[in-house]
Amino acid sequence: MPKSSLQGGVVWGDCPYFYNKSFMMKHTVIFFIAFVSVTYCSAQFNFKFRQPSPLKIDFVASNTDDVLSNIFIEKDRVFDSTYNLDKDYDFEFRLWQDGLSNNSQSVFIMTLKKDKWSAKYFHFNWNRKESEKELIEVKVDSSKLNQLWYLMNYHKVLSLPNSNQLSSKMVEYVIDTVNFEDSYERRLDITDGIGYNFELLKPNKRRSYFYSNPEPLFKRYPFIEELSDATVLIYMIRKYLGIPINHYFY
Repeated sequence: MPKSSLQGGVVWGDCPYFYNKSFMMKHTVIFFIAFVSVTYCSAQFNFKFRQPSPLKIDFVASNTDDVLSNIFIEKDRVFDSTYNLDKDYDFEFRLWQDGLSNNSQSVFIMTLKKDKWSAKYFHFNWNRKESEKELIEVKVDSSKLNQLWYLMNYHKVLSLPNSNQLSSKMVEYVIDTVNFEDSYERRLDITDGIGYNFELLKPNKRRSYFYSNPEPLFKRYPFIEELSDATVLIYMIRKYLGIPINHYFY
């Protein structure tokens, strides 16, 4: 469904919301009520949609020489062995969250097998004793994963690029208004914070892409659609897990 179609009208559950400029100008109060209703409905992941059956998911695999992808191949191997995860699936999505300075991490996993979704979530064990595992599994409600995947797919979870491919867009140009000679580019570099690795897995191929601190970067560069989609994906998963949007997974 193209994003432009949302400008005509959307139905989330029983909550209609129609975007119209004249409507907004003449009926501000009604618009506000409708907006609140949409926000409430979307927070519950309770909108109506029709999922194709069988569900077909495909993507372009990462290059075999992708260094970061290869790092996560080994990370997944150790993780799967430690937590005895079933590798018999048709498709799996993983979102790894890593603290860039404190080595803390969490992972959200959505697994599709025979057209049925299931999910797991593991968060960092801050009070871990020497004999305990680093991550703790938290029970996840799997009843509305179809809706969650629908939204994730809409926000290009299968095709977002690596964030390093956006570097040419994340720049500000400063003009020398005195001599008009020393104009330069200014970039925002964040060396600490949170890194997110998105993984798409099938029995015969895999793809991963990485975003470092997409939330503050999106606030600085709100015109970059890929940063918007990456941030929305993170927010949706937090909301599904019952984690406040402006909090981290841990």
